[in-house]
Amino acid sequence: MVASNVPRPLASLVSRGGLAALDTLAAATRAQVASAIDCPEDDYYDNFVKAMGDMAGHGPSAAPAEDPKLRMTRMYQAQCIKDETMGESVARVWRPGSLVVHYNGSFHSDFKLGTAARARRRARQASMLVVTAVPVKDLDQLTPAKEDRKRADYLLYVLAPQKPDSAGRR
Repeated sequence: MVASNVPRPLASLVSRGGLAALDTLAAATRAQVASAIDCPEDDYYDNFVKAMGDMAGHGPSAAPAEDPKLRMTRMYQAQCIKDETMGESVARVWRPGSLVVHYNGSFHSDFKLGTAARARRRARQASMLVVTAVPVKDLDQLTPAKEDRKRADYLLYVLAPQKPDSAGRR
């Protein structure tokens, strides 16, 4: 078992100050983040911006009048250091003939982007399969969306959590 994610305070540091904030860290702390970080504005970036919506305008910012585009960029950079660190952690423990199972939130590996792409870049000879859990309201009335077929090599349909009623029952 390997802890693969970047410590949350370091992701928060990047979210507030961008990737340059990593240059202010002591060597031992910096070593907790992937050595190589790439934040391309690709399909993953587009998915991230879509998922975040207008959230770049919420919460504390590094400066009172910070540009929302800059804030979104920094939030994406924080996402990228998570993916890069998890991808590096997976590649570090993988050996030919071994099996590595990595658990992460689906956004980090859907469509073989994010962490999946970062691990692939670092361990090109490894075979990789992505399994994504897809929550649905009713397993008996399952009608998979066409777009879901592109999310992963295998889809695992699971019952979505039910919201409690007014009495707190599920």
